[in-house]
Amino acid sequence: MPGYARNRGTAPKRYQCHLCGHLFSRRYNLVTHARVHENARDRPYVCSEPGCGATFYRPPDLLRHATVHSKEKPYQCQDCQKWFTRKDALKRHICTLMLLKVPSSLVLIESIPFPVVKGCQAPTEGL
Repeated sequence: MPGYARNRGTAPKRYQCHLCGHLFSRRYNLVTHARVHENARDRPYVCSEPGCGATFYRPPDLLRHATVHSKEKPYQCQDCQKWFTRKDALKRHICTLMLLKVPSSLVLIESIPFPVVKGCQAPTEGL
């Protein structure tokens, strides 16, 4: 799909979960997300870690979850040297660091879009 990665994170979020309010730019992501609200019986993939009991609809979600039980942290922030078990957690951390580095003297005007950083989203409140 040409241009997919380039536009990722910049599409308007038009699809909202009626249960929790989470927003998505693609209908498919909303449909996939809706499964987190289903009963555990509808999620056949169960975490084998003793005492966890987390259940998932798709095998990739179970595999991604399993990393929270691992002592291994293969992803490191090059800015502060902090380590993470998951790549998406590192990405979220980097976005937070970037937003914290915005100078306090910078005035955000609604007509000027927030600078788009690949994978980061503009803050929705607190500025």
